[in-house]
Amino acid sequence: MKKSKTSHAVLDIKSRKEKAALIIGILKNYKNLKKCKILDIGTGSGVISSELGKASKKACSVDVADERIEKSHYDFKKIRDENLPFKDNEFDVVVSNHVMAHTKNDEMHLKEINRVMKKDGIAYLSMLNRLWPLEPNFSLLFLSWLPNKIADSYVRISGKGKCYNVHPLTYHKFTKKIKKYFVFDDLTSRIISNKIWMPKPAYSLLKFFSPVWIMVLKKR
Repeated sequence: MKKSKTSHAVLDIKSRKEKAALIIGILKNYKNLKKCKILDIGTGSGVISSELGKASKKACSVDVADERIEKSHYDFKKIRDENLPFKDNEFDVVVSNHVMAHTKNDEMHLKEINRVMKKDGIAYLSMLNRLWPLEPNFSLLFLSWLPNKIADSYVRISGKGKCYNVHPLTYHKFTKKIKKYFVFDDLTSRIISNKIWMPKPAYSLLKFFSPVWIMVLKKR
């Protein structure tokens, strides 16, 4: 799987189309996408944005870097930070796929999603679990468990970068931040159960021990 060395964005087409199909399948349970204007935060390769554009009335996408390999079916804007260059209540759907852990200000990220989303809109939000043993961006065991300075040293010693610039959260901290602005459906166990069979009691543990969480948000 090809990844950006600077932003951690996945840049291969096959896996991004598979992720886009998952996201679109989830969103269709909540909205008629053909009538929706969608914002994709974190363009990366552009493949997901393009697939969202094909499935919707209109799609826009933003990122702090332009690493696109697919540029069709959506409008792109380059941004500097978490502030979004759009009007209040502009989008029916907002997608933030593994972006929040890479922001400098995750509180502002959520606040801006809330601002640009219509009152009856929804947001797809996925987030990394800090307690998952293998950190997925650097492929280093227990990296996200460590204090910042030690994590930075671990990354440098391993030769995988200059610092640990990802900020995953525990389930409690993640949901606490979300609840300031949204109510949410936690779809994590439902999605995993479609791929892997487990005894029913095991699914309740996924909210704490899943490598990622997938939520659909609605305004309070």
